[in-house]
Amino acid sequence: MAPKIRDHLTLIYAIQTREPLVASTFYEKKVVLTNQLLNLLEEARVVSFSMRLEKRAIQLASAMSLLNYFNCRSDVIPIDDTTCKITLQFFVEEAWIRSKKHFHCLKFSRS
Repeated sequence: MAPKIRDHLTLIYAIQTREPLVASTFYEKKVVLTNQLLNLLEEARVVSFSMRLEKRAIQLASAMSLLNYFNCRSDVIPIDDTTCKITLQFFVEEAWIRSKKHFHCLKFSRS
C-alpha cells in the first residue's frame, strides 16, 4: 500500500507545483482552511505555545487533505472531519509532550 500512497502523493506534488509533464492534464487545487479547524485549534490552545506548533498542525491538515485531490470535483479541497480530528489530536499531544503539563480531554464535535 505504501508505494501506491507514495505515487499518489508524488503525482499531487507534481500537479500542485505545476510540473510541465502534468500541467496540461491536471489543474492546481487549493486546500480550504475552515473556521471549524481554526476554532478547534483555538479551543485546544490552553497554554501559550510557539506559533510553529499551530502552523505545523495546519500544515498537517492541509497535507492530509491533499489525499482527497481526486475525490473533489471543485477547484478547492475542504478539510474534512476526520482530518480535523487527527489534526486536533496531533496538536494536543504535541503541546502536552512539549509542556509536560496535564490537559483535560477535548472531544471533537461537528459544527
